[in-house]
Amino acid sequence: MNDETNSANEPAKIRAYEFEDLLTIDHRIDAFCDWNDCEPPELSFDEDGSLLMTENIVDWCREQGASIDWIFCGDPKGMAAAFRKNSEEFRPIKKELEELNPEQLRTVTVAMKAYIAGIAPLEQTMEASKAALDELKEEAA
Repeated sequence: MNDETNSANEPAKIRAYEFEDLLTIDHRIDAFCDWNDCEPPELSFDEDGSLLMTENIVDWCREQGASIDWIFCGDPKGMAAAFRKNSEEFRPIKKELEELNPEQLRTVTVAMKAYIAGIAPLEQTMEASKAALDELKEEAA
């Protein structure tokens, strides 16, 4: 994994991989672990040196959220489909966010940053955001 830090003692940036770096299963596992700050699974090889698809690796993919299609075949279609499916749930929210004025949007952004930083659980941040938006609506009226 990439544990480098820059001169300002900030966390290392995610390393970009070239296509050639992602041609083998073990390199894709290394890249995934680098990008997601996780440990790789224990790998098993046959007598020819080929990586074996073991229950251990399949379980690791499931636990880490790694696309088994991409890890084993290098096929990004599964990841693209999963991303699209996940982002479908966000589309209605995106429309509502576009309708907020800058002050309202700032209120929601602060709440989401608190959730992302682990300061507050999602329910609490959403309730705080809704209360702040209601207060802004009352002030505008």
